[in-house]
Amino acid sequence: VKEVDSWVCVEDPVTGDKACDFKGTDVYMTCVEVEEGYGGGDGDGGGGGCSDSTSHQVKFKMNCDRKVTRGDKGGCEVTVSSKNDGITADQFTFTWSSDLGASYAGEGRNTWEGVATEKVKVQVSVSGQPGFTKSKSIRVKRREDWRTPALSAKVQYTGQPRAMGIAALYKVTHLDPPPPEEGSGPWAGNFMAGLPPTVPAELHIAIDYDTTRGPLYAGVNNTCTAPADSIPPSASYYVVNKNCGSLAGMMEFHDNLLKHEREHEAGFNDCLSGRTGRKAMKRMEAMVGTESAVKKAMKDAWLDFYDEELEPAGTKASRIVGTIPFWSHISKWIDGYSTVVGHPNGISGC
Repeated sequence: VKEVDSWVCVEDPVTGDKACDFKGTDVYMTCVEVEEGYGGGDGDGGGGGCSDSTSHQVKFKMNCDRKVTRGDKGGCEVTVSSKNDGITADQFTFTWSSDLGASYAGEGRNTWEGVATEKVKVQVSVSGQPGFTKSKSIRVKRREDWRTPALSAKVQYTGQPRAMGIAALYKVTHLDPPPPEEGSGPWAGNFMAGLPPTVPAELHIAIDYDTTRGPLYAGVNNTCTAPADSIPPSASYYVVNKNCGSLAGMMEFHDNLLKHEREHEAGFNDCLSGRTGRKAMKRMEAMVGTESAVKKAMKDAWLDFYDEELEPAGTKASRIVGTIPFWSHISKWIDGYSTVVGHPNGISGC
C-alpha cells in the first residue's frame, strides 16, 4: 500500500491495477466503474487516482445542520459528485443510524431529516464503499417562545358572583399539559414536551351590571321620585339608575369591579413572566425521552408549579371606594356608595 497525494491506492500484484480511495475528514473519494448506459467516455479519464478510462472519481461528503431549534426540522445529507453526470446518489445504498436508536436505509436515500428533539449523533455508510463511514452531531437549542400564554379573560356577565354573595369573580382552572410530541428522522421514537400548558381564566361580573339584560327586581316604587310611570314595577339596575339619574354611580362601580379583577389577573401574569415562571417553563420545555416518561414528568412539574406558585400569585387586589351613590338591590332597593373589598394580604406574582 502506498500513498499518492491524499489518495490511498492498493495495487494488484498480478495485474498491476490500482484501486484508490481518498481519505479525508469530511470528504471521501473513490473510483466507480461506470456501467453501460451511465456514460463514461468523456468523464475523468481515469485521473486523480482512478485506474482506467472506465472508472470515474466520485466524491462523497456528509453535511449536517450544526444546530436546530427543538420542534424544527434538521438532518444530514451525503452529497455525491462526479464529473460524470451519469453518476448520482441514486446508484448507491445509504445506511443511516442515530445514537437515539433510529435508523434509515435504502438506495438513493442520501438525505435523512426530521423533527428535532435533543442533541443527536448521526452516522452514515455507503454500501460497497467501506472507506466511507462518517458521523456528525446535531445540537438542539430550546424553543425561546415556549411558555404558557398570558391570561386575558373575557368579561362574562353571569349569576355566579351573586350566588356566592359577591359582585365579581376571577377564576382559573388547572388542566394537564398537552401530550408529548414525537420527533422524526434521526429523532424517531424520541419525545419532547408538546405545546405549553394553558390556564383557562374566567372573569365574571354579576349580571346585575349588564346594561342590556340585567334581572328585574320588584319594589321600584320605593326608589327615587322619578316621573310617574317612567319605571315599571319591576326593573333592572340599569333601568332604575338611568331613570333616577344615578347611572354614573352604577358604571363607576362596574369599572371598579373590572379594575379589581384585572389586578388578580396581573398577579397571575407576573408569575408566568417573572423569574420563577421562566425557570419553570425552561425546565419543562427541555423534557425529552420516552413518551410515558415525558408525559409523567410534564404532568408532575406543571402541577407543582400551578399549586405552589401560580394559583396563589393572583390573590392580591386593591380596595376601591366609590365616589357616586347608586341604587342596588339585596333584599330591597337601597341607595348608597359602593366599595370593592380589597385583599391586602394576598400575593401578586411569584
